[in-house]
Amino acid sequence: MGVKAGLLDDAMYASAAIFQTNQKDVAEYLDWDTVQNRSIDGTETRGFSLRPLARSMIAGMSRRAILSAFPRMTTVTSFTPTSRAYPEACHRLPAGWRFGGQADAGRRDALGSGTDSMDFASEVEQPNVHQGSYAVFYFTAAYGVTEKTELSLTVNNIPNKKYFATIGFYATVVYGDERSAERTLRARF
Repeated sequence: MGVKAGLLDDAMYASAAIFQTNQKDVAEYLDWDTVQNRSIDGTETRGFSLRPLARSMIAGMSRRAILSAFPRMTTVTSFTPTSRAYPEACHRLPAGWRFGGQADAGRRDALGSGTDSMDFASEVEQPNVHQGSYAVFYFTAAYGVTEKTELSLTVNNIPNKKYFATIGFYATVVYGDERSAERTLRARF
């Protein structure tokens, strides 16, 4: 369920939503070594999403900022972050330039203790995996060469943070991408 509103003579839009997801037959690990699961019935996830969107407030420059946040969720496993935030901003300047950035932040609970998962009986056979709260930042710069052609540069994971993008899915751990950059030339016909 959600609402959307135009504010400040439509210079800003905002939306808010609350949600609840009920699941049946959710798999929970019983044993990491043999990957045994049991079926859990009646799991529940609750949360909310807030998205403010600022439109053009300064002549010749448009701004946009989006924030989506998911608060504490009831989770069966300890390796799912209980809150995530994705703030984003984009500035479009005269002469065809556009700059923007985004962050991806996740945390395990309100205290920010991070994701805690995959504790094994022996550190020798399999190392235990723990992850605290994290934030990863991205940056994009683009230039409109013509009305139908744009050249852009995107830098991902600017601080080159080492973090787990996935923990616990089939007893595996996957790191997020390292710092990378990509140049893109887009042409519309």
